Amino acid sequence: MPRIKAESFKNREEFEAAVDRIARLELERRRIESDRDAEVQAVLESHAAELTTRKAEIEALVGRASAYAKEHRDDLLPKGKQSSEAGTANYGFRWGTKALALLSSSWSWSSVIESLQASGLGRFVRIKTEVDKDAVKDQLPESTLALHGMRVRQTESFWVEPKPDLL
Repeated sequence: MPRIKAESFKNREEFEAAVDRIARLELERRRIESDRDAEVQAVLESHAAELTTRKAEIEALVGRASAYAKEHRDDLLPKGKQSSEAGTANYGFRWGTKALALLSSSWSWSSVIESLQASGLGRFVRIKTEVDKDAVKDQLPESTLALHGMRVRQTESFWVEPKPDLL
């Protein structure tokens, strides 16, 4: 696909007029965003108390319902099922994501690693090796980087922003 060349300015005056227009448009954009954000914040605040009350009531009822459901699981759920339904809702129990935890406070992750390795289960111990990119970038010259298949890449971009005293 052929590149389309952007139309340029004829002289410095046109360029500076465009830069000034960019700054004015940016200031207008920021003002509009600020007005929008203030309106959104006002709407959020107007509903905050009611939402907080509803959330607290829901949490309290869920806590009570959970305690009851745990005590009466066999009566509430069909045999072998995790859920059931009421008039306007479904309810039940869900398994969370499996997570590995220490068996007791007498174990630490270091002692788990030692135990796995001593038992020939070292394949379950992960050792992560990676390039320290910050150190390489800061301490090695370009010629050494190239020998090892790397280079420092840095791009330059044009910017325009309004002067701070105009804000």
